[in-house]
Amino acid sequence: MPPRRLSSLTLMLGTAVLVGWCARADFARQGDAWEYLTMLEAFARHGSFDLRPDDVNAVFAGIDAAQAAANPGISLPSARELYGDELPHRFVPDSRGRLYADHFWLYSLAAYPARLALRAAGLPGFNALIVTNALLFGLALGAVLLGARGAWTRRLAWALLLVVTPVSWYVTFTGVEVFCWALVTMALVALDRDNYGWAAVAAGLAAAQTPPLAIFAAAPV
Repeated sequence: MPPRRLSSLTLMLGTAVLVGWCARADFARQGDAWEYLTMLEAFARHGSFDLRPDDVNAVFAGIDAAQAAANPGISLPSARELYGDELPHRFVPDSRGRLYADHFWLYSLAAYPARLALRAAGLPGFNALIVTNALLFGLALGAVLLGARGAWTRRLAWALLLVVTPVSWYVTFTGVEVFCWALVTMALVALDRDNYGWAAVAAGLAAAQTPPLAIFAAAPV
């Protein structure tokens, strides 16, 4: 098999395995996970990103159901007992008293398709964030391997360099790190091909979650 085809196949299989593992992972909270999880739940339940009591209850119920299924016959503390005090963190009311996270909602919205797929498959919806991370990780590497300029060895070296950076450890981290990294990587590929419009779009989307990246988004413009 030619090296190019073998590398592409390895990436596809590796991404599929990573997505499958993330889809079945136990609940874990890191960083600003509560904000992104509850925004995702809010959008799924009522099509907006204001946090309502039923949204919180649904997040906790999903965690409890997954814990009970993974540990049959074992009495475990409820999610509300474990995490209930953390949820007011970083939520602010507007003039009408509705609660909003002070983080932007784009990452949560990007995870919505994964949530739909997980729920349809009977898997925990709270894993939508890390499943999205895994998909974006694979897509970014695919963009480098298939979209960047130059010889195949150059593109493969670039992709391998990306894999061994700390971002690999953040795939299962419930935060925006991989989301922004993947968009910036795609922006760099677009720049490599002198496609300034797509570079600006990709970097601009990343800047919606990490505002200093607006400088990078402005450069191709």
